[in-house]
Amino acid sequence: VQANKTYLSVFDGSHAFLFEALIKDDGTLSGTFHSGRHYITNWTAKRDPDFALKSPDEFTVMNEDIPLSFRFPDANGTMVSLEDAKYEGKPKLIKIMGTWCPNCREEAEFLKDYLANNDTKDLEVIALAFEQYGVEDERSKAVILRYEENMNVPWSVLLAGPSDKEAALKALPMLNKIFSYPTLLFVDRNNKVKRIYTGFNGKATSEFAEFERSFKASVAELIE
Repeated sequence: VQANKTYLSVFDGSHAFLFEALIKDDGTLSGTFHSGRHYITNWTAKRDPDFALKSPDEFTVMNEDIPLSFRFPDANGTMVSLEDAKYEGKPKLIKIMGTWCPNCREEAEFLKDYLANNDTKDLEVIALAFEQYGVEDERSKAVILRYEENMNVPWSVLLAGPSDKEAALKALPMLNKIFSYPTLLFVDRNNKVKRIYTGFNGKATSEFAEFERSFKASVAELIE
């Protein structure tokens, strides 16, 4: 904030955003939003003293009449299904993500650390990657292979579809919507979804401690 102007910018590795605004005498904001060098639009805002963010557990829910089931290829073209013997009767974390997504990478680091430092018994993790190049483009397989090598993840990363959320939802019709990457599904031994957590509150946020506590409690419930 400088005098009666405010600026908010971010670069996450893929996107460069800039909000600029004039702070008016009545406290409202009026300004412009820049996405990269090619898109600009106007915006206005006023404070809502009663506003509260929704819980990350409330954004995405199951369509109860459609059971959780999927079959997608890995980067080598091998088809992997939730019904495979490897996953039968085991608790699972299903990670909806993209290799291009910074929050997804931070969540992956958190999961790697958790698996390495806790007795997770037979807990399995499956990542469903929704990629910017789509399903048919060989570049999608290449970025997944590169991701697996660079991140050294101990779980399967499957090419599930394009990153467009509407297209991604067609790949997972048992969900009412995909609001954000990442989205994490907590799945019990009978393939029943017990919890769906949208987004990832990383270590730099004030919400991380509560997320970590609730995550561990949810995983313990799945395992037990």
